Amino acid sequence: MSPISATTDPCRASVARTASSGLLYLDTSAAAKIVMDEPESSALATELARWPDAATSALTRVELPRAIARRRHLDPRVQVDESLLFGFFAATIELPLSNEVLDAAATVPPPTLRALDAIHLASALTLGEDLAAVVTYDTRMFDAAERPQMPTLQPGHQASGDRGA
Repeated sequence: MSPISATTDPCRASVARTASSGLLYLDTSAAAKIVMDEPESSALATELARWPDAATSALTRVELPRAIARRRHLDPRVQVDESLLFGFFAATIELPLSNEVLDAAATVPPPTLRALDAIHLASALTLGEDLAAVVTYDTRMFDAAERPQMPTLQPGHQASGDRGA
């Protein structure tokens, strides 16, 4: 999987690294745009092609199929390319739900952050200097990642639209 580059809009991307260095961290909102056709899917795919590596939490292995099932339940016409789902997990570094991650997630600010988002944020933080940017389309996750000044990306996101799901 390849990384994402910064756009000229500071609301969308605050990454200073080049596409040749570091890892992108994708939360489930970003992963969903890879396997389901959504407005930002094409822009995300273009950006991912620029980065050599991406990572996600083991939590995504549960959240992504659940998100797909939920979407199909609401709209049976939703199309999902199953090969993209398997390809995502094959090409992405899966970060384990270690005690370190869980302990960090229990205290990561802000206190209003949902538990699963806190796990994603704590997982991204374990990458340390290797983290190039957090890719998320979830408003709460985006705002929380910006608090510790983590680089964030939302390829294809429109400035007037809602950032999150």
